Amino acid sequence: MVGGGQGEQGTEQEVRHILEHSNLMSSGGSGLTITTRGFQFLLLERSTQVWFFIINYLQVVTAERGFNLLECLSYLFQLSFSTLGKDYSREGMTECQEGLLQHLRMFGLVYQRKVEEEEEENEDGRGEWGEKENTEVKL
Repeated sequence: MVGGGQGEQGTEQEVRHILEHSNLMSSGGSGLTITTRGFQFLLLERSTQVWFFIINYLQVVTAERGFNLLECLSYLFQLSFSTLGKDYSREGMTECQEGLLQHLRMFGLVYQRKVEEEEEENEDGRGEWGEKENTEVKL
């Protein structure tokens, strides 16, 4: 999760920051190293790990980015009651919800895909597919 590729540098930085904030890893002269707390974290059940990570993520984004904690929690609860595999529109989402959604997608907790709409005819008669982004919840 921490040693990702170049294309995921933004995600890697976010994850590193959260791991350091939660004292799961510490940075030193030789890079990031796992702490005792981090090792204990690895022994927890996956669902406990996810919630621990989300709680620490919320602490970071509310303190450092000004996200509204109540709005974030409300959106997380809304996602938790969503149906797996069903597409949900992003229309009407607030800036905070959109930011939270994009972070959850980067962390691999929400799946987002492009959905093909009805085929439209362009001027030269060839078909062109319109695309709109929906969110498929994967928790």
